[in-house]
Amino acid sequence: MQLALAPHSNTFDFGISIARLSSSAALLAFIILLSLFWMAGAPIPAEARYASLAMILSAGLVLIARGATDLSPATWIVLLAAYPILAPLLTLDVLGFPAFATGSRAHQSVQAITVPTLIGASGTLFLALCLSVRPISLPPHAVLLRRNISLSGGTAVAVFLGAAGCFLAANLIDAPFDTLQLGQVSYRDLKDGRDDTLNVASGLVMVFGALSAMALIGVQGARGLSLGLRRACTVGFALLTTLVASWQILAASRIEVVGLLLLVYLLFAHRLHGLIRLALVLAAVSALALVGYFRTLVGLLAYLSRDFISWPGGVENVFNTYAFGLNAVKDGTIQVQIGQTYLDLIERVPPQVFGLDRPDRAYDIAAAHTHLIGGEYYLFEPFLNFLGFGVAAALLAVVWGVNRAIEALRLFLFDGRGYATALISLVLFTVCFRMLWYGLEHTVKVLLLTAILGLPLVMLENTRGSMRTQQFGPWLRRRYLDQRGF
Repeated sequence: MQLALAPHSNTFDFGISIARLSSSAALLAFIILLSLFWMAGAPIPAEARYASLAMILSAGLVLIARGATDLSPATWIVLLAAYPILAPLLTLDVLGFPAFATGSRAHQSVQAITVPTLIGASGTLFLALCLSVRPISLPPHAVLLRRNISLSGGTAVAVFLGAAGCFLAANLIDAPFDTLQLGQVSYRDLKDGRDDTLNVASGLVMVFGALSAMALIGVQGARGLSLGLRRACTVGFALLTTLVASWQILAASRIEVVGLLLLVYLLFAHRLHGLIRLALVLAAVSALALVGYFRTLVGLLAYLSRDFISWPGGVENVFNTYAFGLNAVKDGTIQVQIGQTYLDLIERVPPQVFGLDRPDRAYDIAAAHTHLIGGEYYLFEPFLNFLGFGVAAALLAVVWGVNRAIEALRLFLFDGRGYATALISLVLFTVCFRMLWYGLEHTVKVLLLTAILGLPLVMLENTRGSMRTQQFGPWLRRRYLDQRGF
């Protein structure tokens, strides 16, 4: 059967590529035209929101058909993009509740959410079509140990210990001891206890968490290390990650924790059976959500008396900001910014310790006109600035950045090259939870911080050729890097 299909494989692949390209272009055109017609006052029937459910279902089917697994970053990014769109649809249509968030009730009707859900679902399907479905897990253990790595075993262990120490120190900077309050506390009290002087404190945790993972990979493939020492470093990394994750939960940083655990899962979970690892990650995410909610509830009776569903992760408020913002732009309550919030982002990047003026964010502009709880869907700011054209550009940027990151990581994992780009790529996947649900600002700051901290890695790679594959490299590239994928 394989021999019979072989002569037609190129034509078949070409046809699939053309279909995906055409579908992707059609989705971008649909987003742009929909936004223009909607802004011009064209009536969009409320029943059209059901097309959002169809597009999200199609996104899942597309990922399956393309061979995505739970170790593909694309799987989780599409899930993160789809979840805020599903929350209001399920709340209003399936469960029959009158609202899906506490604020901005005037913009929680089916008429108000129809276009925002259509745009968000179209973007989700676009991501499913265009994101690379390749995994970023470690190569087989035998391949990893056969790599010709110039770092000695002692140096590799020293680098790992230094990275792990910085990981723990970053956690202490971000969440001092007084944030570890036990019992029932308010979310605001927990956040007020955190140190945000650097304005990138939580970013330090993400950066050094990724750097520790990279250093552990170096230990596993370094020369002259016993199997026992490699296992000791692996166990130490697991214990340290568990400690930091638990610490961050108590300090009200569930978003950072989930991103960190996702990174570790993508890299190392392939050594467990597929169903087991999927069950583990779902259990971990559920536990994180439950811990966060039960610690900050004001009372069970008050919780039960609410007339909306509080979805895990507070995602209903993420969509609330998005839906209100788009409707406010349409009715003229908020003016189109034409790139102003992106220019203001440059002024907001320097840490607060410098005392510079901090212009309003896109979220602040929306919050000035209504009561918002938190969260900012990743397509809100692009729409606020350039309507559907901004949304299309944002989707293309996400696809470009993620696909480049996946290829950079595979080159590092299988060919031992690209320290700095691999670090930036790992941090990108760590920060993706916040990027898709809390806007662009934090992502830019953390990636800039990563680039600065990655400069020594560039120098190390250029001067010593660290972790480069020699004769074994070409075979690895043919075997693992040239596989089919976008």
